[in-house]
Amino acid sequence: MAMDFIGLEPRTIEGVSFTMNRWAWLPLVEFVHQVAPQVHGLFDLTKNDGFRLSYEHTTELAYLLTRAHVYGTLENFMMASRAVIEGLPDERCELCEGRQVELDFIRGELRMIQTVLNNYRRDFRTGTCNCCKGRGSRRPWSTLYSFTEWDYSGFVIFLCGCGGCQIN
Repeated sequence: MAMDFIGLEPRTIEGVSFTMNRWAWLPLVEFVHQVAPQVHGLFDLTKNDGFRLSYEHTTELAYLLTRAHVYGTLENFMMASRAVIEGLPDERCELCEGRQVELDFIRGELRMIQTVLNNYRRDFRTGTCNCCKGRGSRRPWSTLYSFTEWDYSGFVIFLCGCGGCQIN
């Protein structure tokens, strides 16, 4: 799933549209909530429901985000986010339930449909779980949420040139 922003009155080529996948979008939303609570109160940035932001709101948001970057708030947020993510413990693999071998391989009774479905998630030579690579645990899904300065910059550049936007 992706978040798509469409510029209402684009002033630059970058202001025509902006798309970001959900994994990168949610940390950016968290940062926006922290830096611009007055803008956050206007709408829910986690929903792509057609909400429109006026030129004034997008300009204010771009200003607040740029100011946060200049004063080091962005860097502090990114470092704190990385520290939290790196500190998360591994989770038990839900596919093999921590057994390190796929449950259907243990049972040995595969129907045709199960065989087709399991081809992508199991190493047939060893029966090792393909999700956790035989460890029985894996990194939590939340570790996939990335937040880079590149994502942040692209969003700010879009806000500066969009002339208002609609979230689709």
